[in-house]
Amino acid sequence: MNTRDDQLCIKQPQRPSRIADWEGVVSRRNATCIIYTNIMAAASTVTFSKFIEGKIRMWFKMYNLKHDGGMGMEDFDLLADVFVKEFKPTAALEADLKHWLQNCWSIIISEGKEVAKAGKPGGITADNCPALIEIETILNSHQRMTEDQYVKAFGQLVEVNKDLFVKNFTRMVTMFFTLFDTDSDGFMTVDDMIRGFRCFGIEQEEATRAIFGDLDKNKTGKLSRDVYIAEWVEFMVGEDKDAVLAKYLCQGQS
Repeated sequence: MNTRDDQLCIKQPQRPSRIADWEGVVSRRNATCIIYTNIMAAASTVTFSKFIEGKIRMWFKMYNLKHDGGMGMEDFDLLADVFVKEFKPTAALEADLKHWLQNCWSIIISEGKEVAKAGKPGGITADNCPALIEIETILNSHQRMTEDQYVKAFGQLVEVNKDLFVKNFTRMVTMFFTLFDTDSDGFMTVDDMIRGFRCFGIEQEEATRAIFGDLDKNKTGKLSRDVYIAEWVEFMVGEDKDAVLAKYLCQGQS
């Protein structure tokens, strides 16, 4: 992608990362299960704070490549096309990419409704997650949600059933890691991250290298799937202002 005047801006933090470095590479499916199990304890006390809200607004902007304040199926398709052009994935991985970008919200809502139908805690209904149900209506009618609608829906989701979000988000980020892992060795290089972040509109290579360096605590020149996914889960639902992505993407946020 070409550098844009309206590209996302990430800043240099003042303090180093303390992200834990989990070791071992397993199969994609097993890795997802292991990562999900390890991160649930950290996610279990999440409330939708102003700090998390700010991070979700950044996430929205990363998806909104048009930078026009809206998001819908056309935006998911555009983002998928950008990644496909950059990484030229296999047909199966391309299908997986498009599946998660287009259907992540629907998958979460559907699973949440099933929980409610079974009478279990954490079920999603029009009463406890009206903004989330509104998102379902918007997407099904091929309209576009606003940033505020997105943030409100996310807030209701993580307060009603954060574990449901973390489970599906972990699966989606696992897919992105597989896409970025261009030599399929189970690790990501700094060049892989630069290419991936650029697809999200983050053009500052120096800052991306700094993010990679903070995450690569053992200075091996590569990141495991576990470390990468755990950091993104922390970004979405965690309160650690010293976490690597939070420091770079949300510096100065209270």
